[in-house]
Amino acid sequence: MERILLDGGRAAGVDGWCGLHRITVRAPRVIVAGGAIESPALLLRSGLHNPNIGQHLRMHPGVFTAGLYPEPVEPWSGRMMPGFCNHFVDPETRVGFLIVIVTAHPGLAALATPWTGGRRFKNLMLQLRHVAPFEAMIRDQGAGRVTVDRRGRARVAYWLDARDQEEAVRALQAMVRIHAAAGAQEVVVMHTDDISIRGDAAPLDRARIERFVRSLETIDTRPNRLTVFSSHQTGSCRMGRSPQAAVTDPRGRVFGVAGVYVCDGSLCPSAPGVNPMVTIMSLATWVARHID
Repeated sequence: MERILLDGGRAAGVDGWCGLHRITVRAPRVIVAGGAIESPALLLRSGLHNPNIGQHLRMHPGVFTAGLYPEPVEPWSGRMMPGFCNHFVDPETRVGFLIVIVTAHPGLAALATPWTGGRRFKNLMLQLRHVAPFEAMIRDQGAGRVTVDRRGRARVAYWLDARDQEEAVRALQAMVRIHAAAGAQEVVVMHTDDISIRGDAAPLDRARIERFVRSLETIDTRPNRLTVFSSHQTGSCRMGRSPQAAVTDPRGRVFGVAGVYVCDGSLCPSAPGVNPMVTIMSLATWVARHID
């Protein structure tokens, strides 16, 4: 949809395109469910001026390491997340990171693998069958924003703030230690530089691992250096008690316009720090029950 139609301060329908055909749907209520990127973009294109629209974007950033093992792993087969570790999440503040073992198809692996030359890249890709990829998902304390350009297309600005950069380093250090304990012969940090440690066909010894782990304290975590994926996007149309701090009220109703509801992960008022699938389904059920 291109925009929400408004009439006298309330919803009157939607306007947009279906293939090559322009369509208009008249309706007294509009449910916005485009996710944390497209939902705020739709509200902005529709002329809503709440300054919180598109702000407070959380991305649940993920940093990666790859462990190369003597036995085949085949990271493209089997369960997607067969291993999970929440040891590094503070039980009181819930700040920290989760470590999971993730799937790595050849295309995705090629996208994330550092490029420092054709030979090195080819050698790493040829060993993909023996790779176990670890992801650390950080509960981001910083935030980004969603805006729209002159054509109304969504634009995302996001970066790791100083606290999240520190968590990223801690996460990389933890994953390297886990790989070493599991018997990896080489560990590669996903970065624009070739940051890795190799065991020369033998498991990595403890002393070398600890030296390598300490060296990660000075790793370059600035934008376009450390490889960062977004695991889940939330927060850009967050719910709250007033338009000074939020986009919708606690029932998903958009402040300042009647009949418009948000019903997706962008409602989360802060970073969940976990997979928000069940949370989003619960929010959708809650909002649906209160549509009037």
